[in-house]
Amino acid sequence: MGHADVEVPDAAIVSRLAELLNEARDLADLIAVRPHLSAAAGLWIQQIILGADAAHQQVDGAAIAMDAPMIHRARMLQDYIWTAGGGKFYPQDPRAAEVQVSDIAHALAFKCRWSGHTSRMYSVAEHSLHAADIAAFLAESTEVSVKQVRVYALLHDAHEAYLPDIARPVANYLDGSLDTMAVAVQEAILEHLDLRPASADIEMLVQTADDYALRLESEVLFDGEDQDPDDILRHLGELPPEVRNRFPVQGRAAAPPNWRIRELWGQGVLDAIAEAKEEQPRVTSETTSWRDAQAVVETQDFCVVCSMTAMPGCAPRAVADGLCATCHA
Repeated sequence: MGHADVEVPDAAIVSRLAELLNEARDLADLIAVRPHLSAAAGLWIQQIILGADAAHQQVDGAAIAMDAPMIHRARMLQDYIWTAGGGKFYPQDPRAAEVQVSDIAHALAFKCRWSGHTSRMYSVAEHSLHAADIAAFLAESTEVSVKQVRVYALLHDAHEAYLPDIARPVANYLDGSLDTMAVAVQEAILEHLDLRPASADIEMLVQTADDYALRLESEVLFDGEDQDPDDILRHLGELPPEVRNRFPVQGRAAAPPNWRIRELWGQGVLDAIAEAKEEQPRVTSETTSWRDAQAVVETQDFCVVCSMTAMPGCAPRAVADGLCATCHA
């Protein structure tokens, strides 16, 4: 009986292919330190990798033809990272089901900002807590929900739990592929939390709070006598005195332990989401999330969010604002 006569699950095939490719990589490493083998064997290894890519394209083509789910190349090659909770996460193929708030909290609390050059450990999570306080303060003088702003400010760097925290002077010279990956990871995180994308007003407030936090950090987290925060960050604009006085960044002596920051960020996100969702109008259909509501709104003549007759083209706004155009006016 041949292999074709045996039923083998797709997952087993992908797993075996990944093992073979990993073995090929190991062989390539061995060949690299043996010059007398590199000419012939190196070509052989190259053909294996090229063949694997061609096979992946054929699998994708067959999947499309059969209307079956495609397996991302990153999963075939087992290009995942281990998470704090012992799971696997594929940055090239992020999925909401593989996101865990506890993993994000841990990673952000143990990842230092400013490329690690601060006078004390200053994590991405601590920065996010600080930025969330500033964003909420800024929202108080606007019509934007303070609770909503806090949620997205806490989460604005959540993707860095699975990707590197790259300083702006480096990020400005990258080709944009990392930005694309960051957007996809952030979308998976929001989907896991059943959160819709932030509105333009919220994004603006969060970005402003992020810039203000950056300026405050630059003034107290470095010991160099020649460092001039204004020279580095003048393009961010003036820092309002009320922000400087109300939200000072704590110095080295007050540095909280990582595990405490992890708890504060993780619980802070869950509490903020719960409070923000209390402001949202109840969906009066049988849908279970805002995405389900959006699908219904786009195929119906009425707004399932407020149960009112929807004006033409108001479906996206009905979901984004929680109101149809008629009610919103």
